[in-house]
Amino acid sequence: MTAEIAILNRSGVALAADSAVTVGKERVWKSSNKLFHLAPHDLAIMLYGTDQHIGIPWETIVKEYRKTLGSKSFETVSDCCKDILSFLDGIESGKADEKDSNTIELFLAVISLAKDAVSDVDGKVKRRKALKAACDAMGDEYGGQAKALHFDYSEFEVRYGEAIEGLAEEDAGFYISKPVLGALKKACYRALIAPVSTDFSTGLIVAGFGTKQLFPCLSEYIIDGNVDGATRAWRLRHENLNDDGVNGKIIPFGQMDMANVFMEGISPVYRSGFENILEGALKEQTERLIGTFTPASEIVVERHIQSVRISKMLESFRSQLDRVTSRTFVSPILRVVQSLPKEEMAALAEALVETTSMRRRMDSDVETVGGPVDVAVVSKADGFIWMKRKHYFDASLNPDFMGRRKWNNGE
Repeated sequence: MTAEIAILNRSGVALAADSAVTVGKERVWKSSNKLFHLAPHDLAIMLYGTDQHIGIPWETIVKEYRKTLGSKSFETVSDCCKDILSFLDGIESGKADEKDSNTIELFLAVISLAKDAVSDVDGKVKRRKALKAACDAMGDEYGGQAKALHFDYSEFEVRYGEAIEGLAEEDAGFYISKPVLGALKKACYRALIAPVSTDFSTGLIVAGFGTKQLFPCLSEYIIDGNVDGATRAWRLRHENLNDDGVNGKIIPFGQMDMANVFMEGISPVYRSGFENILEGALKEQTERLIGTFTPASEIVVERHIQSVRISKMLESFRSQLDRVTSRTFVSPILRVVQSLPKEEMAALAEALVETTSMRRRMDSDVETVGGPVDVAVVSKADGFIWMKRKHYFDASLNPDFMGRRKWNNGE
């Protein structure tokens, strides 16, 4: 995991990223590079999640992409994102199993969800019927989402049909009939072409200025493997301060809990727990009143009526809480952010990452956020500027490093 922050106002964008990368479940290295300059442009890339794409370290991919920039020009941040995705489509991995690892992980997740849906069903025949129904339901759910990949089903079945059958029989532990297998394949196919992420996905943030943009923009994508030379990718967020009415933003990535506490005055986990307790209390009181005052013949109808009323009450409560949060916490902070100088934005971004790191040090067995914090600011006037940056080597022992980097069209 990781903690990263982007702070935008009309003078620029400040980016901060920790250095921790988790290997397995217990080992953490605190030297990972997650923030990069797309020299010579006024653009930066920041990464979170898995540190590899189809078996290739992201640091290698970013620096290889940077070599292709040359005299390219991007009018907008979105144009740069399209170019990055095109570059990813052309990457070849040396190992087929690494290239398909995200895809297989996705299939296993779909199979596991289908299996869990019928875990309480007794009897093989009933279980197969329930399994087909679960697969059909998942397929319908995934099919209703936006497309993250264009891939024909007939090609999919030829490519992955046998693998899905093998995974399903191994994981399910019982014979799977042809109708069930067909429904399972369609569910896997629809999950593959939909924006459904796996544990091997990576968040990619591109922030800065296009040549025709006076104010900063930020785009966030999820990159999740490659299928027959096409990158599974979809956009999660696009913030454009060139649009009217938007003058400042604080955007957390990765582990966002402490940034949310800073912005909203309450932890999302605490708020969710509070809402659940309130909902439970309302339902408990409703059941007590229904049992005391409602005739037996009207209990079912009354329960439905009260369930609708409770849902409306909770919706009203959330809406009022959102208004209080916005008025009391979020709006005052954003008003200040809109006028922050660049160095203060950088200091705030670093502080939010450091706060998350301190919290993980106290509440987690594995320190999933930590290490040096890299901080950079991108502005229209000055371009990309490092405020804080780590090196894995002593720069004084490598006097030719800057020259080599310039020669290779690096940062």
